[in-house]
Amino acid sequence: MGGAAIPVLSVIAVTRLMPENRRGTAIGVLSAASGAGAGAGPAIGGGIGQFLGWPALFWIMLVLALVLFLAVARILPDEAPQAPGGLDLLGGVLLGLGAGLALFGITQAQVSGWAAPASWASLVVAAAAFAAFAWRTVRIPQPFVSPALFANPVYRSAVVVAFLAMAVNLGGLVFVPLMMVDVNGAGPGVGALAMIPAGIAVAAVSPLIGRLTDRIGTRPLVLTGLAVMGLFALFLSTFTAGVSVLPAGIGILGFSVGFILVITALVAAAAGELPADQTGAGMGVLQGAQFLGAGGGPALLGALVAARQQSGGGAVNPLFPDLDGAAYSDAFLAMAVVAAVTWIVAFRTRGTGTRSSADRLPQASEESSA
Repeated sequence: MGGAAIPVLSVIAVTRLMPENRRGTAIGVLSAASGAGAGAGPAIGGGIGQFLGWPALFWIMLVLALVLFLAVARILPDEAPQAPGGLDLLGGVLLGLGAGLALFGITQAQVSGWAAPASWASLVVAAAAFAAFAWRTVRIPQPFVSPALFANPVYRSAVVVAFLAMAVNLGGLVFVPLMMVDVNGAGPGVGALAMIPAGIAVAAVSPLIGRLTDRIGTRPLVLTGLAVMGLFALFLSTFTAGVSVLPAGIGILGFSVGFILVITALVAAAAGELPADQTGAGMGVLQGAQFLGAGGGPALLGALVAARQQSGGGAVNPLFPDLDGAAYSDAFLAMAVVAAVTWIVAFRTRGTGTRSSADRLPQASEESSA
Protein backbone atom coordinates (compact mmCIF):
# COMPACT_ATOMS: atom_id res chain seq x y z
CA MET A 1 0.00 0.00 0.00
CA GLY A 2 2.82 2.35 0.80
CA GLY A 3 4.76 1.50 -2.32
CA ALA A 4 1.73 2.17 -4.52
CA ALA A 5 2.20 5.93 -4.10
CA ILE A 6 5.77 6.05 -5.35
CA PRO A 7 5.42 5.42 -9.12
CA VAL A 8 2.24 7.52 -9.35
CA LEU A 9 3.76 10.57 -7.70
CA SER A 10 7.02 10.17 -9.65
CA VAL A 11 5.19 10.40 -12.98
CA ILE A 12 3.04 13.31 -11.77
CA ALA A 13 6.21 15.15 -10.76
CA VAL A 14 7.62 14.62 -14.26
CA THR A 15 4.47 15.93 -15.94
CA ARG A 16 4.49 19.06 -13.78
CA LEU A 17 8.21 19.83 -13.82
CA MET A 18 9.40 18.83 -17.30
CA PRO A 19 8.57 20.52 -20.62
CA GLU A 20 6.33 18.48 -22.91
CA ASN A 21 9.04 17.65 -25.43
CA ARG A 22 11.24 16.09 -22.71
CA ARG A 23 8.68 14.10 -20.74
CA GLY A 24 9.45 10.88 -22.59
CA THR A 25 13.13 11.16 -21.73
CA ALA A 26 12.37 11.87 -18.07
CA ILE A 27 9.94 8.97 -17.84
CA GLY A 28 12.63 6.80 -19.45
CA VAL A 29 14.97 7.70 -16.59
CA LEU A 30 12.25 6.72 -14.10
CA SER A 31 11.77 3.46 -15.98
CA ALA A 32 15.51 2.83 -15.79
CA ALA A 33 15.43 3.18 -12.02
CA SER A 34 12.36 1.00 -11.52
CA GLY A 35 13.54 -1.56 -14.05
CA ALA A 36 16.94 -1.82 -12.43
CA GLY A 37 15.25 -2.29 -9.07
CA ALA A 38 12.89 -4.94 -10.40
CA GLY A 39 15.75 -6.82 -12.02
CA ALA A 40 18.22 -6.50 -9.16
CA GLY A 41 15.69 -7.06 -6.37
CA PRO A 42 15.16 -10.80 -6.90
CA ALA A 43 18.89 -11.38 -7.38
CA ILE A 44 19.91 -9.43 -4.29
CA GLY A 45 17.00 -10.83 -2.30
CA GLY A 46 17.85 -14.37 -3.30
CA GLY A 47 21.46 -13.93 -2.22
CA ILE A 48 20.54 -12.30 1.08
CA GLY A 49 17.90 -14.93 1.78
CA GLN A 50 20.34 -17.74 1.07
CA PHE A 51 23.21 -16.40 3.17
CA LEU A 52 21.54 -14.34 5.92
CA GLY A 53 18.07 -15.88 6.06
CA TRP A 54 14.79 -14.42 4.87
CA PRO A 55 14.10 -12.27 8.00
CA ALA A 56 17.15 -10.17 7.08
CA LEU A 57 15.35 -8.98 3.94
CA PHE A 58 12.71 -7.17 5.98
CA TRP A 59 15.18 -5.58 8.39
CA ILE A 60 17.11 -4.21 5.40
CA MET A 61 13.87 -2.89 3.88
CA LEU A 62 13.07 -1.13 7.16
CA VAL A 63 16.45 0.62 7.26
CA LEU A 64 16.18 1.66 3.61
CA ALA A 65 12.67 3.02 4.16
CA LEU A 66 13.88 5.16 7.07
CA VAL A 67 16.77 6.56 5.02
CA LEU A 68 14.48 7.35 2.10
CA PHE A 69 11.94 8.97 4.43
CA LEU A 70 14.53 11.43 5.69
CA ALA A 71 15.69 12.21 2.14
CA VAL A 72 12.15 12.80 0.89
CA ALA A 73 11.25 15.01 3.84
CA ARG A 74 14.30 17.17 3.10
CA ILE A 75 14.16 17.37 -0.70
CA LEU A 76 10.55 17.33 -1.89
CA PRO A 77 8.72 20.69 -1.73
CA ASP A 78 5.28 21.23 -0.25
CA GLU A 79 2.68 21.89 -2.93
CA ALA A 80 -0.90 23.09 -2.90
CA PRO A 81 -3.24 20.69 -4.72
CA GLN A 82 -4.09 21.70 -8.28
CA ALA A 83 -7.60 20.30 -8.12
CA PRO A 84 -8.96 20.91 -4.60
CA GLY A 85 -12.34 19.44 -3.80
CA GLY A 86 -14.08 16.56 -2.13
CA LEU A 87 -12.71 13.03 -2.12
CA ASP A 88 -15.08 10.13 -2.68
CA LEU A 89 -13.83 7.87 0.10
CA LEU A 90 -16.68 5.38 -0.30
CA GLY A 91 -15.86 5.00 -3.99
CA GLY A 92 -12.23 4.40 -3.11
CA VAL A 93 -13.21 1.78 -0.53
CA LEU A 94 -15.42 -0.01 -3.07
CA LEU A 95 -12.66 0.00 -5.69
CA GLY A 96 -10.07 -1.27 -3.23
CA LEU A 97 -12.44 -3.90 -1.89
CA GLY A 98 -13.19 -5.19 -5.37
CA ALA A 99 -9.53 -5.32 -6.37
CA GLY A 100 -8.40 -6.93 -3.12
CA LEU A 101 -11.10 -9.59 -3.08
CA ALA A 102 -10.53 -10.37 -6.75
CA LEU A 103 -6.85 -11.03 -6.13
CA PHE A 104 -7.63 -12.98 -2.95
CA GLY A 105 -10.15 -15.16 -4.79
CA ILE A 106 -7.69 -15.92 -7.56
CA THR A 107 -4.99 -16.78 -5.02
CA GLN A 108 -7.36 -19.07 -3.13
CA ALA A 109 -8.21 -20.81 -6.40
CA GLN A 110 -4.50 -21.48 -6.85
CA VAL A 111 -4.35 -23.11 -3.40
CA SER A 112 -7.73 -24.81 -3.01
CA GLY A 113 -9.30 -24.83 -6.47
CA TRP A 114 -12.03 -22.69 -8.05
CA ALA A 115 -14.79 -24.65 -6.29
CA ALA A 116 -13.55 -23.65 -2.83
CA PRO A 117 -15.99 -21.26 -1.08
CA ALA A 118 -13.17 -18.85 -0.21
CA SER A 119 -12.39 -18.54 -3.91
CA TRP A 120 -15.75 -18.19 -5.63
CA ALA A 121 -17.36 -16.22 -2.79
CA SER A 122 -14.51 -13.69 -2.86
CA LEU A 123 -14.89 -13.30 -6.61
CA VAL A 124 -18.67 -12.82 -6.33
CA VAL A 125 -18.29 -10.13 -3.66
CA ALA A 126 -15.52 -8.51 -5.72
CA ALA A 127 -17.84 -8.33 -8.73
CA ALA A 128 -20.55 -6.77 -6.54
CA ALA A 129 -18.07 -4.19 -5.21
CA PHE A 130 -16.96 -3.29 -8.73
CA ALA A 131 -20.61 -2.95 -9.81
CA ALA A 132 -21.38 -0.69 -6.85
CA PHE A 133 -18.29 1.38 -7.64
CA ALA A 134 -19.39 1.80 -11.27
CA TRP A 135 -22.95 2.72 -10.20
CA ARG A 136 -21.64 5.33 -7.77
CA THR A 137 -19.14 6.72 -10.27
CA VAL A 138 -21.83 7.76 -12.77
CA ARG A 139 -24.21 9.19 -10.15
CA ILE A 140 -22.22 11.56 -7.94
CA PRO A 141 -20.67 14.90 -9.00
CA GLN A 142 -17.14 14.17 -7.76
CA PRO A 143 -16.50 10.41 -8.05
CA PHE A 144 -13.31 8.70 -6.98
CA VAL A 145 -12.44 8.12 -10.66
CA SER A 146 -13.92 10.57 -13.16
CA PRO A 147 -15.66 8.93 -16.15
CA ALA A 148 -14.24 11.78 -18.26
CA LEU A 149 -10.85 10.09 -18.05
CA PHE A 150 -12.07 7.25 -20.26
CA ALA A 151 -13.57 9.46 -22.96
CA ASN A 152 -10.17 9.45 -24.67
CA PRO A 153 -9.61 6.16 -26.56
CA VAL A 154 -5.82 6.51 -26.32
CA TYR A 155 -6.01 6.67 -22.53
CA ARG A 156 -8.49 3.78 -22.38
CA SER A 157 -6.18 1.65 -24.48
CA ALA A 158 -3.19 2.65 -22.34
CA VAL A 159 -4.94 1.39 -19.19
CA VAL A 160 -5.87 -1.96 -20.78
CA VAL A 161 -2.42 -2.49 -22.33
CA ALA A 162 -0.65 -1.51 -19.10
CA PHE A 163 -2.73 -4.03 -17.13
CA LEU A 164 -2.10 -6.92 -19.52
CA ALA A 165 1.57 -6.10 -20.14
CA MET A 166 2.31 -5.88 -16.42
CA ALA A 167 0.52 -9.18 -15.81
CA VAL A 168 2.78 -10.84 -18.37
CA ASN A 169 5.93 -9.07 -17.16
CA LEU A 170 5.45 -9.94 -13.49
CA GLY A 171 4.58 -13.48 -14.49
CA GLY A 172 8.01 -13.74 -16.06
CA LEU A 173 9.80 -12.11 -13.13
CA VAL A 174 8.10 -14.49 -10.69
CA PHE A 175 8.12 -17.78 -12.58
CA VAL A 176 11.58 -17.75 -14.13
CA PRO A 177 13.38 -17.97 -10.75
CA LEU A 178 10.66 -20.30 -9.39
CA MET A 179 11.20 -22.65 -12.32
CA MET A 180 14.97 -22.55 -11.82
CA VAL A 181 14.52 -23.63 -8.19
CA ASP A 182 11.58 -26.02 -8.59
CA VAL A 183 12.50 -27.78 -11.84
CA ASN A 184 16.18 -27.18 -12.49
CA GLY A 185 17.33 -27.69 -8.90
CA ALA A 186 19.13 -24.36 -8.52
CA GLY A 187 19.45 -22.64 -5.16
CA PRO A 188 17.65 -19.33 -4.61
CA GLY A 189 20.83 -17.32 -5.19
CA VAL A 190 21.76 -19.18 -8.38
CA GLY A 191 18.20 -19.02 -9.69
CA ALA A 192 18.13 -15.28 -9.14
CA LEU A 193 21.29 -14.83 -11.25
CA ALA A 194 19.06 -15.12 -14.30
CA MET A 195 17.50 -11.78 -13.35
CA ILE A 196 20.71 -9.73 -13.22
CA PRO A 197 21.24 -9.20 -17.00
CA ALA A 198 17.62 -8.05 -17.32
CA GLY A 199 18.07 -5.38 -14.67
CA ILE A 200 21.30 -4.12 -16.26
CA ALA A 201 19.76 -4.04 -19.74
CA VAL A 202 16.63 -2.21 -18.59
CA ALA A 203 18.67 0.41 -16.73
CA ALA A 204 20.83 0.93 -19.82
CA VAL A 205 18.13 1.17 -22.50
CA SER A 206 15.32 2.97 -20.64
CA PRO A 207 16.68 6.52 -21.13
CA LEU A 208 17.18 5.75 -24.83
CA ILE A 209 13.60 4.49 -25.07
CA GLY A 210 12.42 7.70 -23.44
CA ARG A 211 14.23 9.79 -26.05
CA LEU A 212 12.79 7.63 -28.83
CA THR A 213 9.32 8.22 -27.39
CA ASP A 214 9.84 11.97 -27.74
CA ARG A 215 11.02 11.55 -31.34
CA ILE A 216 9.06 8.80 -33.09
CA GLY A 217 5.92 8.51 -30.97
CA THR A 218 4.42 5.86 -28.75
CA ARG A 219 2.60 3.46 -31.05
CA PRO A 220 5.64 1.94 -32.83
CA LEU A 221 7.43 1.41 -29.52
CA VAL A 222 4.41 -0.18 -27.81
CA LEU A 223 3.81 -2.58 -30.71
CA THR A 224 7.50 -3.46 -30.92
CA GLY A 225 7.73 -4.04 -27.18
CA LEU A 226 4.67 -6.31 -27.11
CA ALA A 227 6.02 -8.31 -30.05
CA VAL A 228 9.35 -8.74 -28.23
CA MET A 229 7.59 -9.86 -25.05
CA GLY A 230 5.57 -12.44 -26.98
CA LEU A 231 8.59 -13.82 -28.81
CA PHE A 232 10.68 -14.19 -25.67
CA ALA A 233 7.75 -15.75 -23.81
CA LEU A 234 7.75 -18.38 -26.56
CA PHE A 235 11.51 -18.70 -26.11
CA LEU A 236 11.06 -19.34 -22.38
CA SER A 237 8.30 -21.86 -23.11
CA THR A 238 10.63 -23.79 -25.41
CA PHE A 239 14.24 -23.60 -24.23
CA THR A 240 14.31 -23.37 -20.43
CA ALA A 241 14.57 -27.08 -19.65
CA GLY A 242 17.86 -28.24 -18.13
CA VAL A 243 20.19 -27.04 -15.42
CA SER A 244 21.77 -24.02 -17.17
CA VAL A 245 20.63 -20.53 -16.17
CA LEU A 246 21.64 -19.14 -19.59
CA PRO A 247 18.37 -19.73 -21.49
CA ALA A 248 16.35 -18.35 -18.59
CA GLY A 249 18.63 -15.31 -18.41
CA ILE A 250 18.30 -14.66 -22.14
CA GLY A 251 14.54 -15.08 -22.02
CA ILE A 252 13.92 -12.75 -19.11
CA LEU A 253 16.35 -10.18 -20.55
CA GLY A 254 14.35 -9.92 -23.79
CA PHE A 255 11.12 -10.06 -21.81
CA SER A 256 12.13 -7.12 -19.61
CA VAL A 257 13.42 -4.95 -22.47
CA GLY A 258 10.15 -5.51 -24.34
CA PHE A 259 8.15 -4.48 -21.29
CA ILE A 260 10.17 -1.30 -20.79
CA LEU A 261 9.53 -0.40 -24.43
CA VAL A 262 5.81 -0.76 -23.75
CA ILE A 263 5.44 0.90 -20.38
CA THR A 264 7.74 3.89 -20.97
CA ALA A 265 5.90 4.85 -24.15
CA LEU A 266 2.48 4.21 -22.59
CA VAL A 267 3.10 6.35 -19.53
CA ALA A 268 4.45 9.20 -21.66
CA ALA A 269 1.43 9.01 -23.99
CA ALA A 270 -1.09 8.91 -21.14
CA ALA A 271 0.58 11.86 -19.38
CA GLY A 272 0.43 13.87 -22.60
CA GLU A 273 -3.21 13.05 -23.28
CA LEU A 274 -4.57 14.10 -19.89
CA PRO A 275 -5.46 17.70 -19.02
CA ALA A 276 -3.62 19.20 -16.07
CA ASP A 277 -6.53 18.89 -13.65
CA GLN A 278 -6.89 15.16 -14.40
CA THR A 279 -3.23 14.16 -14.45
CA GLY A 280 -3.12 13.01 -10.84
CA ALA A 281 -6.25 10.87 -11.02
CA GLY A 282 -5.44 9.60 -14.51
CA MET A 283 -1.92 8.50 -13.70
CA GLY A 284 -3.19 6.97 -10.46
CA VAL A 285 -5.66 4.84 -12.42
CA LEU A 286 -2.95 3.84 -14.90
CA GLN A 287 -0.57 2.81 -12.14
CA GLY A 288 -3.43 1.06 -10.35
CA ALA A 289 -4.04 -0.99 -13.48
CA GLN A 290 -0.37 -1.97 -13.45
CA PHE A 291 -0.55 -3.04 -9.80
CA LEU A 292 -3.66 -5.10 -10.51
CA GLY A 293 -1.84 -6.75 -13.39
CA ALA A 294 1.18 -7.34 -11.16
CA GLY A 295 -1.00 -9.10 -8.60
CA GLY A 296 -3.47 -10.84 -10.89
CA GLY A 297 -1.02 -12.10 -13.51
CA PRO A 298 1.20 -14.21 -11.23
CA ALA A 299 -1.86 -15.41 -9.29
CA LEU A 300 -3.63 -16.68 -12.41
CA LEU A 301 -0.44 -18.16 -13.80
CA GLY A 302 0.20 -19.80 -10.44
CA ALA A 303 -3.23 -21.40 -10.59
CA LEU A 304 -2.39 -22.64 -14.09
CA VAL A 305 0.96 -24.08 -12.96
CA ALA A 306 -0.63 -25.79 -9.97
CA ALA A 307 -3.38 -27.33 -12.13
CA ARG A 308 -0.90 -28.54 -14.76
CA GLN A 309 1.40 -30.02 -12.12
CA GLN A 310 -1.52 -31.95 -10.66
CA SER A 311 -2.59 -33.26 -14.06
CA GLY A 312 0.93 -34.54 -14.80
CA GLY A 313 0.54 -34.20 -18.56
CA GLY A 314 3.08 -33.03 -21.11
CA ALA A 315 3.55 -29.45 -22.27
CA VAL A 316 1.18 -27.90 -24.80
CA ASN A 317 4.23 -26.54 -26.61
CA PRO A 318 5.40 -29.51 -28.74
CA LEU A 319 8.98 -28.15 -28.81
CA PHE A 320 9.42 -28.38 -25.03
CA PRO A 321 11.30 -31.62 -24.33
CA ASP A 322 11.20 -31.92 -20.51
CA LEU A 323 8.12 -33.42 -18.85
CA ASP A 324 9.18 -32.14 -15.40
CA GLY A 325 8.89 -28.50 -16.43
CA ALA A 326 5.76 -28.84 -18.57
CA ALA A 327 3.63 -26.73 -16.21
CA TYR A 328 6.06 -23.81 -16.44
CA SER A 329 6.31 -24.18 -20.21
CA ASP A 330 2.53 -23.87 -20.39
CA ALA A 331 2.64 -20.76 -18.17
CA PHE A 332 5.15 -19.06 -20.48
CA LEU A 333 3.07 -20.10 -23.48
CA ALA A 334 0.03 -18.47 -21.85
CA MET A 335 2.10 -15.28 -21.42
CA ALA A 336 2.86 -15.33 -25.15
CA VAL A 337 -0.85 -15.61 -25.94
CA VAL A 338 -1.70 -12.68 -23.64
CA ALA A 339 1.08 -10.62 -25.25
CA ALA A 340 -0.40 -11.37 -28.68
CA VAL A 341 -3.89 -10.31 -27.55
CA THR A 342 -2.45 -7.12 -26.05
CA TRP A 343 -0.65 -6.39 -29.33
CA ILE A 344 -3.99 -6.58 -31.16
CA VAL A 345 -5.57 -4.17 -28.65
CA ALA A 346 -2.73 -1.69 -29.10
CA PHE A 347 -2.72 -2.06 -32.89
CA ARG A 348 -6.44 -1.32 -33.16
CA THR A 349 -6.15 1.88 -31.10
CA ARG A 350 -5.71 5.05 -33.09
CA GLY A 351 -4.88 8.46 -31.76
CA THR A 352 -7.48 11.16 -31.34
CA GLY A 353 -7.31 14.67 -32.62
CA THR A 354 -5.37 15.66 -29.52
CA ARG A 355 -1.73 14.80 -29.92
CA SER A 356 0.52 14.39 -26.94
CA SER A 357 4.14 15.40 -26.92
CA ALA A 358 5.06 11.76 -27.40
CA ASP A 359 3.16 11.68 -30.70
CA ARG A 360 4.47 14.90 -32.20
CA LEU A 361 7.22 15.08 -34.75
CA PRO A 362 10.62 16.19 -33.46
CA GLN A 363 10.47 19.35 -35.53
CA ALA A 364 7.16 20.36 -33.96
CA SER A 365 8.51 19.80 -30.48
CA GLU A 366 11.59 21.89 -31.20
CA GLU A 367 9.50 24.71 -32.65
CA SER A 368 7.13 24.78 -29.67
CA SER A 369 10.05 24.86 -27.22
CA ALA A 370 11.69 27.63 -29.23
